[in-house]
Amino acid sequence: MKKKLKIFISSTIKDLADEREIVARAISDLHFEAIRAETLGSRPETPAEICKTMVQESDIFIGIYGNRYGYIPENEVQSITEIEFDEARRMGKDILIYIKGNHWPEVEPEQKQKEFLNQTEDFVAGYFRRPHFQNIIQLEEWIKEDIASLVSSRFVTKKYVQKEDTILRQYCEYIIQFYKHISFSGLVQTSSGFNLPIDEIFISPLFKESNTSNDYVLDIDEIINKNRHIVILGSPGIGKTILLKFLAYEAAIKNLQSKESTTPVPILVPLASYVSQLETEDKMISLLEHISKFTAERSQPEFLPTIHEAIESQNALILLDGLDEIYNQEKRENIRNQIETLCIKYPKLQIVLTSRVSGFDEIKGFSVFEILPWDQNQIDQFIKQWFITFNDQLSLGANSEKQTFELVNT
Repeated sequence: MKKKLKIFISSTIKDLADEREIVARAISDLHFEAIRAETLGSRPETPAEICKTMVQESDIFIGIYGNRYGYIPENEVQSITEIEFDEARRMGKDILIYIKGNHWPEVEPEQKQKEFLNQTEDFVAGYFRRPHFQNIIQLEEWIKEDIASLVSSRFVTKKYVQKEDTILRQYCEYIIQFYKHISFSGLVQTSSGFNLPIDEIFISPLFKESNTSNDYVLDIDEIINKNRHIVILGSPGIGKTILLKFLAYEAAIKNLQSKESTTPVPILVPLASYVSQLETEDKMISLLEHISKFTAERSQPEFLPTIHEAIESQNALILLDGLDEIYNQEKRENIRNQIETLCIKYPKLQIVLTSRVSGFDEIKGFSVFEILPWDQNQIDQFIKQWFITFNDQLSLGANSEKQTFELVNT
């Protein structure tokens, strides 16, 4: 059996209980093992000895820190969290640090905690670059992005690799790692949520050309093979974002397997992130600059030249998600104009843009397609794949074929 990567979660427990749970869930969603002191039960060793051993046996160290310095064991001068951090540094572990934004006006950071946080932020060998997180949703997103990036560069096996070891290979491995699961958090009541492999559960939708009387049904491969600039329209919840994630995942695998240097490099960017960056930046940046910067910052800065080269050589698959999520009409018009300019500058660059029908205005040079509702064959196929994968993932030992046959034929 393949060994799971062990990821140690270090923090004070009571005041950061929600953060610890969300980080454990994020780790589980990525199919790694979360290691936490509170899961071990009673042990004969001292707390410091236990925590040091857990750090030593882990592959990655995550520190989540707030205003509390935490418990100092008897005969020790440091808190448990500082002891854990020092042990991870001594062992040369890969370290990810996340510090909670100071939005507790009634709680002044303890002096020893201020000194400890200064120490962690001065640690130049640490694998972290984030500002302070403001909520657990943001923390969960960052954790998943950073672990996927770290794992792709350090631990991912060469399952798909036929190309030589390059930054491009590392980037494609990151994309595979980041998009290889679909999360169904809340659907199954487990402590860490629930997710399934995207290549086992994804059902590719069918399409029709928009604003025509032609009823010819198309699949995604036909659309991409025959068009360079594409808009995918669909109602809420019909699967536009999942489609782009699957296209990115599939393109990354093809890129690694192919011996051709012309295989497109996938780059997926939610357009809402561009508006968010414009609101926080002191200077105006273009959509093209944001595409490169966003992709590099959420993965690894070392990927930036590769992403830039893929765009400049027009050898990228640019996936832009959610034009309709830009609610301000002026900002949406600005993005639409920048997309048109991008196509003029890079006419061979492949671009796929998603939007709801209600939030879409025509973009010059783009072919527009609408996602069709699933037909009965797609529904039956999803039910079969769902039951088989669901039972396998939870090891239920159920008769998937019998269940699917009964459900499909009711």
